[in-house]
Amino acid sequence: MNKMMVMILLLALGCIVVPSAQAANILSDPGFEDMVVTGYWKPATFDESTGWFRFAWGGDVTNTWVTDGGGNNDFSYSVHPNHPELNPDDQAMKNRWANTGLGQIVDGIVVGQTYTFSLDCYHATTHPSKVDLEIRVVWHDAEDTWLPPEGGGDAAIEVAHYYPADNPLDTWVTISGDMVAPATATSVRFIVLSTNDKGDGNGGYTYYDNAVVDGPRVRAYDPQPQDGEALLGVLPTEVMWGVEVPTGDSFDYDVYWSIDDPNVLNFTKIGSGSGTGPSVDLTQVVTTEMDHDYYWYVDVNDVTIGGFSSGTVWTFDTFNPPSASIDNQPLSQNLWQDGGGTASLFVEASASGKAGTTATWISTPSAGVTFDPPTSTLADPNVTVNFATVAVPTTYELMVSADDGSADANDVIYVNVIPNGYDGLTALYEFESDAADSIGGHDGTLVGGALVDTVDAKVGSGSLLCSTLDDYVEVLDSGVADPNWAAEPGAPDEVVAKWADFTITNQFTVSAWVKAEEWTTSWQQIVTKDDGWALQRNGADPTSVSMFRVGRGTDTDPRGEVTARDTDEIQITLTDGNWHQLVGTFDGLAVRLYVDGFLEGIVENSSYLNSLPLGGGYLQIGDRGIMRIDQVRLHDIALTDSMVWDQFVADGGTNSCRQQYLATDLNEDCSTDLKDFALIAADWLLCSDQTDPSCSVVIPLP
Repeated sequence: MNKMMVMILLLALGCIVVPSAQAANILSDPGFEDMVVTGYWKPATFDESTGWFRFAWGGDVTNTWVTDGGGNNDFSYSVHPNHPELNPDDQAMKNRWANTGLGQIVDGIVVGQTYTFSLDCYHATTHPSKVDLEIRVVWHDAEDTWLPPEGGGDAAIEVAHYYPADNPLDTWVTISGDMVAPATATSVRFIVLSTNDKGDGNGGYTYYDNAVVDGPRVRAYDPQPQDGEALLGVLPTEVMWGVEVPTGDSFDYDVYWSIDDPNVLNFTKIGSGSGTGPSVDLTQVVTTEMDHDYYWYVDVNDVTIGGFSSGTVWTFDTFNPPSASIDNQPLSQNLWQDGGGTASLFVEASASGKAGTTATWISTPSAGVTFDPPTSTLADPNVTVNFATVAVPTTYELMVSADDGSADANDVIYVNVIPNGYDGLTALYEFESDAADSIGGHDGTLVGGALVDTVDAKVGSGSLLCSTLDDYVEVLDSGVADPNWAAEPGAPDEVVAKWADFTITNQFTVSAWVKAEEWTTSWQQIVTKDDGWALQRNGADPTSVSMFRVGRGTDTDPRGEVTARDTDEIQITLTDGNWHQLVGTFDGLAVRLYVDGFLEGIVENSSYLNSLPLGGGYLQIGDRGIMRIDQVRLHDIALTDSMVWDQFVADGGTNSCRQQYLATDLNEDCSTDLKDFALIAADWLLCSDQTDPSCSVVIPLP
């Protein structure tokens, strides 16, 4: 557009309207190019990084700076790019209401220097404006207190105005005015205010662009570390800043420093220097230590013009990253509620960080969980966690974090709260007459020549008899496709049995009684869930002992398998013709194998915590072995040592010497009976003196 510049003498205000000119502008984003355009009829988005703030008229303009809202929110619109009414640059602003506006704070003002304030204004034939514009100025001192003008009056001093009614349409006009920075001024607020001095304040649009504050600026700026920065775990050895003065001016500077004390009266000068402006990347060597707040500022003196700027106080801190951790608690554990239906857990924790940082406890899920105390300090982050009554086992994730706005949780534990008396029995195969599950309804099918007979049993009158290597029971349950088998098309185990009544999915127990006289192959399945887990015997030596496996070392499960084996020196091969109980447990942290009531193997490994592989094919009882199996149980919790022992005894388990032989078991057959007495009686007369080396039997002393 061909633009015409008009000069109008505003005698009453002592300011003139002059043609636009390139100025040494100390405003940020003077052309409003950084304003975000949200649409032709949408308000501009105000971003502090542009330097501009909303300004709402409220009488006393000293307290009307707001970052959002205030006055009429419709006050200021960004013009759509390429609009024909624009100034040569891409964007301008426009107003349609009175008593609103925007402004910018400019620091580094030099007392006694003259500053020119100007703005390009416009209104168009298409929308003649009734909204007036004013440039107003408010001076502030180092304490950010506004300075009243000479002779009193409003703090916001009018230096120029634009009345659309007095100016031609379709013509950009520059309004301008000068002021001298008063004593003690260190900053100025440049305000564009819409008014209704001559118009009615409503209707049409008044456009404005190219805001200018022209004058010297003397200041230190751009501190590094940044003002307010938290240097977690970092100790800087220098601070850095820039100095802004008119180009070519000589300047001196002094650096002041304080540790943990923001009172400027207690700052110490730690350095001085000089240069020619403008200058960037000035540095000062400093010594810092961890866990302190540091305060500093830089005074700048423009030697050329005699302008002095007292620096803004900047701060940073050097604290170790806030941290918290739970101490002396296993990653996963079971907590049984008492007879009253409540349970509590005292959790020790440790935390560190900046003063004022708190230790925050969180439970997922949170319902029914309370913390005592509800808010913990870094000095004492310990807490008692109280759990309300649960009807079924419920897993809670407890987390502690040191939270000052920048820290994340770094420690969790999982607590399985279990109702009083709950044993988690989910399936029981008693083999009294068939392969039915008498607890959960996961009934099995006899495969091959497997049968249930009453010739021998550990509990009750019947047991499962596997007479060939292909005899077993399979439990398909209600299954879904198993993605782990996608790489093996046509494999027979393409379903995942869905044990919906496994309440806790990060642990379980499987147990079975087994009786065998000879193994004819290198491995036997006793109770297995294929990829998921297996209670079995495995090894090239037919006399190898039992084991319990969780997981499987396949490409589809990169975590591999975790196996607990019978590692006791007194090993029973299971082929002695006696009934033996095997129990496997997984509690989320450890795989355990029990034989005849005693813990025989344990492997600590949390690979499967909260993701126990229950799937991987159907449940199978027996296979690859000639044996009897009885009382197969599945629990959805990991039984404790005492619970395993109680089950062993309740099933009629006796003569267990898995840990050591009794002192009276002279023939080491795991039983004290007449056979042991016979050994004593046979040599009774020969062994009247225990010091006699010919004695073959030593009678235990009380």
